[in-house]
Amino acid sequence: MDFDFDFDAFQVDLEELLDLLRRPFCALLIKPSTPDQTHPASQTNEDHGNHAQTKHFSASVVGSRFAARIIGYCELLACRLSSEENELWNNFIAADVNLRASLGVHSTELEGILRQTDPSTSQINAWVDILEGATDDDDIDFADLLELMYNHKQGHESAKTTGTTVMRQLWKWAGQQVLQCMKQDVLKDIRVRCLRMQLSQLKAAEAAFQRSLVLSFCWRYEKQFASCVTPQLGYAVGALMLVLRSMCKYLTPCQRALWVLINNRSGTFDAVFTHEHVTDGLGIVLRDDLDSEADELECLRQQCQQKSVQQLFGGRKKVSMATVVKWWTTMDQDYKVAAALEIPYNLEYEAMGREPEEMFRNDLRVAAGNADFAQRALRGHTTALAELWAEAVWQAIEDVHNRNTLGTNTTTSSKSSFCDDHTEEADTTPHTTDTGSNCDSSTQDGRQRVPVFRGNAGPRRG
Repeated sequence: MDFDFDFDAFQVDLEELLDLLRRPFCALLIKPSTPDQTHPASQTNEDHGNHAQTKHFSASVVGSRFAARIIGYCELLACRLSSEENELWNNFIAADVNLRASLGVHSTELEGILRQTDPSTSQINAWVDILEGATDDDDIDFADLLELMYNHKQGHESAKTTGTTVMRQLWKWAGQQVLQCMKQDVLKDIRVRCLRMQLSQLKAAEAAFQRSLVLSFCWRYEKQFASCVTPQLGYAVGALMLVLRSMCKYLTPCQRALWVLINNRSGTFDAVFTHEHVTDGLGIVLRDDLDSEADELECLRQQCQQKSVQQLFGGRKKVSMATVVKWWTTMDQDYKVAAALEIPYNLEYEAMGREPEEMFRNDLRVAAGNADFAQRALRGHTTALAELWAEAVWQAIEDVHNRNTLGTNTTTSSKSSFCDDHTEEADTTPHTTDTGSNCDSSTQDGRQRVPVFRGNAGPRRG
């Protein structure tokens, strides 16, 4: 009996997946807006002096906040870099005299940074040619410099005959055990530059550094994703399994239980849900919680659920899994309990110990024999994973906005908030596993290394 299996149909298009990965981060990019320079049309001689003092004080307050955010972005990125990448970041900031978060391709500042890596003039010229071909406006971002140095290091590593763990560790997604920090002299220099800048320039600088932060994190996640999916380019189901494992490691047990409940009502297995999928999934939780409740209370809770779901969709026909997770996680805990939207503990406990192979057994069986189903599932879950990552970055940016107001002591809280899972239960054992086999961003012993999106999920049980 001949077995006809179309292997080509299961081939993975990495460029298409990377394009899906970048889209949520592109949505985070902002453009510097024109500062509001409107003033009162006329003033009397009596209040002119007081108004000038008030205006100066207000501008100082706003300027201090912009400066604090700039420093916050710098340290937020520094805490996710390796020691060598952090050195590159400090050199990049020190060379960016005008705080544009970019450098000219042919500038002497960029040449100085490249010369610290390799003093060879021919190598520097080759790098400049590469960077010139990667930009349209003669300016490069820090992410472009990271990509250049990454390819340079990877080339050196592949040329070695003996496989050392030093280079693997250098560019490993999990990062190092010790959080990297900005150099104090660089931070002091940033503060001095901010004091010399006009309010409009500070606002533009703040937007530029936020853009640089988003691009750099997008580069980080892109490299992580490509390193784990590349070995599975010949089989879409294998790549899908890696993406699912990454999502399971990323989500809390409550969020995983919610994901399974709604996915079981979907049937498409593409991490995109309709209104019926969400309401049916939440209905399972409702009935489990209300076996002995009165019909009147059940009706009231059903109405609350319908209202909440309508707010989730907002006129849209479909929403992604990441949108559902964010909606449910950020919901007020008391309202969640009253409306029977809280995940029962038995479902949470069950999700805690289950792997994707168990959670989505039936869907994976279909994907193993249906190439179209597998490709659609891979694209959908890649998009969902990217949205979760982008949401975590945006939460970190908002944390910088909320925590850094006045003063120059800016980033202790924000950096700690974003990197809690990066340093949780850190030990001194070196990690030497190859990142190509792990897409879940966890360490060798399974501890989490990426920021977990928890929001207002309430107290953790068990």
